[in-house]
Amino acid sequence: MMYNKFIKLYIIILLYIIIKYMNKQLLTTGKHLINNYDTEGFENLYYDIKESTNSDYEINYQYIFIQLLNHACLKKNKEIIIYLIKLYYEIFDEVAQIALRQSFIYPKYLIKDRLLTEWYNNNIIVLMKF
Repeated sequence: MMYNKFIKLYIIILLYIIIKYMNKQLLTTGKHLINNYDTEGFENLYYDIKESTNSDYEINYQYIFIQLLNHACLKKNKEIIIYLIKLYYEIFDEVAQIALRQSFIYPKYLIKDRLLTEWYNNNIIVLMKF
């Protein structure tokens, strides 16, 4: 009896480690693609993630989205920012969108380019209904 509980606990811990690794790997790959301005590769990453949703792993989409948006703004990658905004409206339901809305303020302070900051304020911030 004690042996069965130990096995169940071991499986739960193992699944947690796999999920955590998977989220970290997706972030690492996404940041690499952003650094290389590889929009096509970034889109392919999204489709890979979408296909993996049928698995037993629970991917933390909101966390990954926020981290990749911040990184895209830090690296001034306008094409990826636009793609992430498109995904924001496509993959998140209304409740998730409301929860993520405040996450769009911080990235504008990561952009160190005046023209891109102005573009972000005029095109991204206005889309968020605060």
